[in-house]
Amino acid sequence: MYRSWQGEQKFLGLELFVFAVPDWLMLATAISGASLLVAWIMRRIQAWREGRLARTHTLYMGTHFLVFGFAYILIPDITIGWLLINIWHNGQYILFVWLFNAKRFSNGIDPNARFLSYISQPNRLWLYMTVCIALTGVLYAGVLSPFNAWLAMGLTGTIVLYQIVNFHDYIVDTLIWKVRKGPVKETLGL
Repeated sequence: MYRSWQGEQKFLGLELFVFAVPDWLMLATAISGASLLVAWIMRRIQAWREGRLARTHTLYMGTHFLVFGFAYILIPDITIGWLLINIWHNGQYILFVWLFNAKRFSNGIDPNARFLSYISQPNRLWLYMTVCIALTGVLYAGVLSPFNAWLAMGLTGTIVLYQIVNFHDYIVDTLIWKVRKGPVKETLGL
């Protein structure tokens, strides 16, 4: 709503259609959102005092509030804000997968998955992240560069390609992380 209230903008260099949002609605929404955030913080403080604070969930939600607030409110350019959220989401996802694999391979190196189990050991987060960044660099340089050349028709084609990859990521996630699957449920401790 805040981005629409700001008025006309460009996203990735393209005109972005936004709905006109009146000042009173933006103010009411901001007050409502701030009130809910304060209530959430107060509940987290109360849980901490009672010794029942879910630290991981609190940090997870806290990063959501901080990153989204920073990206959508404090950064004036919607493209830069979107990029920040995208990088944060990817980093968060990689950390989640590492935690999943660290728990999965907590008994040591698995002979059936030597490389993955080696980089997924609890003291090797730095190695896991380094491997992910390196593989991503190779993928983007080796695979997507030819696509970008092929998509010389312009920025719109490139955006469509990246959105297809992004959408595919979410579809694959729904198949991989089904909590009702026994092994996933057990590894996540649910």
